[in-house]
Amino acid sequence: MGCRRSQAANRTRPQFVRASGDRGLSPWRCTALTGLIIGFVMASGATPVLAVGDLHEQSTSVFTVDTAGVVHVAVDLTVTNTKSNTATILYYYNRVGLPLAANAVAVAASRNGRPLAFDMAPRNRFFADGHVHLVPTLGSHQTQTIHVAYDIPPSGPRVPGVYRVNPSFMSFLAFTYADPGLANVSVRVPDTFQVDIAWQELSSTDSDGVTTYTAANIADPGAWAAAITATNEDALHQDHVAVGTHKIDIRSWPDDPMWASFVHQQLGRGVPALERLVGSALPSARTLEITETATPYIYGYAGWYRNSNNTIDVGDALDPIVLLHETSHEWFNNETFVDRWMNEGFAQDFSTRAGARLGRELEQPKAPTLDSAGRVALNDWSDPNFSGGNDPDQQEQYGYNAAFFVARTITNEIGEKKAAAVVQAALMHHEAYGAHQTPDRRTGSYGWRTMLDLFERVGGSRQAVPLFKKYVLTGSDATELAVRSRTLPRFHALETRLGKWAPPLIVRQEMAAWNFASATTAMHASNIVLGIRDAIDRKAALLKVSLPAAFQRSFETADQDTLERLIPSLHAYDASLDTVARAQSAIRAERSIW
Repeated sequence: MGCRRSQAANRTRPQFVRASGDRGLSPWRCTALTGLIIGFVMASGATPVLAVGDLHEQSTSVFTVDTAGVVHVAVDLTVTNTKSNTATILYYYNRVGLPLAANAVAVAASRNGRPLAFDMAPRNRFFADGHVHLVPTLGSHQTQTIHVAYDIPPSGPRVPGVYRVNPSFMSFLAFTYADPGLANVSVRVPDTFQVDIAWQELSSTDSDGVTTYTAANIADPGAWAAAITATNEDALHQDHVAVGTHKIDIRSWPDDPMWASFVHQQLGRGVPALERLVGSALPSARTLEITETATPYIYGYAGWYRNSNNTIDVGDALDPIVLLHETSHEWFNNETFVDRWMNEGFAQDFSTRAGARLGRELEQPKAPTLDSAGRVALNDWSDPNFSGGNDPDQQEQYGYNAAFFVARTITNEIGEKKAAAVVQAALMHHEAYGAHQTPDRRTGSYGWRTMLDLFERVGGSRQAVPLFKKYVLTGSDATELAVRSRTLPRFHALETRLGKWAPPLIVRQEMAAWNFASATTAMHASNIVLGIRDAIDRKAALLKVSLPAAFQRSFETADQDTLERLIPSLHAYDASLDTVARAQSAIRAERSIW
């Protein structure tokens, strides 16, 4: 899967903490109970005091997706004042706090069917702080159950945060608030929606056309949140378009025709620019499906590409570089390039160059430093794990920038035309050590070893090796590179000696496979053959004959055994030339009249 890292979307899982004012009443609110407090004090002689930190909370939160394009939320919160009174102090609460969705509307609180006063204040783009005012107040060792209901309303496209709600797509956070082990969350979604859940694992059950996802007895409710996205594909608006010979299906939210128009226009201009840079037409064997969504935002991305089904999911932001980046993964994907950093680095380099040709400022990577947060050898940069509370954000930011930096630096060095030649060699599955006219072909994807060979032998790069050493390679990779460095001079010397001949197949194959010990053995035999060939050429020139072409063909297609068999064959041919030379000498010798 190829992704474009978001520059603006949330990159970290939001958490909420217990605010100091969430339990009990802040001092400025005490005046509301002055009459009650004074009367109670006069009757008992004890002083009422706001309790802090002794509230036992248990909650059940239910998020229900409505096909009309709204999410209904219901929270049942049971609270117990565990603070014991003393002879002179009576501890109480007269409000409790709980988190709400940042864009919550139609908020209502009640107890036993009777409404309670409620207020809320925004905290950030994910959550708002809500407070329920208790009537009566919650005294020592008393328990009350409060019901809070609200809606996450239709949002429209391009609003801050992750909340998107419409009849075709919904993204929202399911969360809770209670003591450890005493929180339960359910998310109810009609079966017309396809659901993706990030950050948490929920169990599921199906009944009457509704799937219910459940998390029970949550250990750390204050840090628990699940990102829910639900897509009703039948409600998406679909446009079937063509860009050149490429068929594209654009699937957009019904309330966002601007996005569909943007995608069509940008691809119409951007795809030809990409094709000129890459050097080949956009692969068109399958229809490309581009869907408007906010799911990538949940993971901190602006969009992503799936090669398995030739689809792009991209956010509602109208960002042409994001769209070009994901589209470029039609070329740069794991069918051709094994390592993630290659696909992301090439995609970002070529897409930003295409954007620059369309008038945008050329985006530049930053030079990574050895003490960068999240630093990882790019060969170890794999797909992130978002489950189990893992926060891969820093490593992702480093990986995307470092991959972009390596790709951009090499392309700047060798130029766009040679960079395209490198990419085309990979797309056509050519080996770096191929023959003169008909390059050897390989099967499977290209890893860092083959790409390094292509960068040097096709692109002519001299910066690739130091860049790989600094940003790409692991310790064991560096050991292999050192062996390669010792072997390459022998291969270059062999190439120089070959003249118009190509290296033997066994040498080309073993060099391409980085089997340097076998390659060295084959080069030793090759040099013996070439020594005999050179001696034969000198004799043949004097005799005005030439070495038969069959010897060159045998040499260039030789495996190790064939190389070794060539040696006595050439010796035999050399001996035959000596015979011819003696015969010619005898013919030219002076003779008597007899």
